[in-house]
Amino acid sequence: GPSGSAVVDLDDIELGSAAPATKMPSRRYTTLYFINATDLKNDKAQETERRRMEIVNSIQQCWTAFMSLTFVSIFAFVLEQELTTSRIFCAHLPDVPCDFTIVANSSHEIYGALVFFEVVFTLSTVLSSLAIVRAYYLHHLIDTTIGNLMPAGSSFFGDLSAINPQFLRCLVEAGMVLVHIPPGVFQTFSMTDMFDTTITYSVRVVNVIVFFRCAFLAYFINSRSPFKRSTGHIATVLYGKPSPLTPLKKIISDSPVSVLFTAFMATLSIFAYFVTVFERPGVNRSSYPSTILEYKHIYNQAWWYIWTTMTTIGYGDWYPLTPLGRVSAVLASLCGLVLTAILISAIMNVFQPDSSEQKLLRGLSKMKRRKERKNIAAEFLLAFWRCRKGKISRAVYAGFYSKWHQFRTSNDDLNYVFDAE
Repeated sequence: GPSGSAVVDLDDIELGSAAPATKMPSRRYTTLYFINATDLKNDKAQETERRRMEIVNSIQQCWTAFMSLTFVSIFAFVLEQELTTSRIFCAHLPDVPCDFTIVANSSHEIYGALVFFEVVFTLSTVLSSLAIVRAYYLHHLIDTTIGNLMPAGSSFFGDLSAINPQFLRCLVEAGMVLVHIPPGVFQTFSMTDMFDTTITYSVRVVNVIVFFRCAFLAYFINSRSPFKRSTGHIATVLYGKPSPLTPLKKIISDSPVSVLFTAFMATLSIFAYFVTVFERPGVNRSSYPSTILEYKHIYNQAWWYIWTTMTTIGYGDWYPLTPLGRVSAVLASLCGLVLTAILISAIMNVFQPDSSEQKLLRGLSKMKRRKERKNIAAEFLLAFWRCRKGKISRAVYAGFYSKWHQFRTSNDDLNYVFDAE
């Protein structure tokens, strides 16, 4: 409301100092009134709303910082992988990745840049975990200090008798984000491909899980939901509490094709890079079949392979060689099925007429059918008089009558001047 005013409910205030407390009979008939704050006994409600908005803005800042740090972590991981496995930085063989034991050597020419990106990745990961903890703590403040929804004496960190579920959820999510390989760890592990050839990976490939932090984008969208603002907060009180997916559904409904196409391309890019990371380390594959993803063309082939997999085309012209590459392909196919179905449904809804267009099309159809009814009625009347004059037989007349009767019964809505709505 305007400055110096507050939004109050007639269910919660007394109508005048001398009059007894008056309750509305039902929330269905509750009316919101803008009353000057000085008319209330105190300005506690106004101060509570101001405090709530401050906490909501702080939560938005936490999730904004988290998403920014996530993009920094992804950028650092990609550069680290390109330094350790890309043939651009390797001079010994054009078609075989770098030897990880050479990269781990402190005298190697790229060792300094590699450690720098590892430190950046670790710092952004730790700060991202702290941002999650602070966001959950601020949510706890809204529940306790503002909303007074938690039991008396409960704390965010719980106690020995009862563990706060919100704290457990915070602990799990912050711990998932914090999982990574710290700087300076260059151990390797090996796996065998479908041709029983040993493929060596750096243990730092585990940091590829940083891409799964993009799932926290739903929290970022929810923190910027219009239901967090004053007007939206009142709407939740009057019309019901929204689900966690309501803000995301609103964004998709506002611009479905662009949002879903962006999500599809982002998912394609992530899984294509997964295949690139998992298929690139290994041995010279010049003796392998042509359907194997080649090292020197891994980027183009991975994009094309994931595109055909997510769209369920599956040409089979290329396929992954390693177990991790195949796991990425399975996940890409599952995500592709969901996103492709939703995208096709959204595109079809774009071409569906809205309510005004449907009313227009119904009106046009009625005008055409009324014109057709006029012509059929004229033919029927002409046939009636020609039958009376003996120019046509009664069987021919019966055909015109049947046509008129069938049209009249199947178009009964033409007898009404206005539409049903």
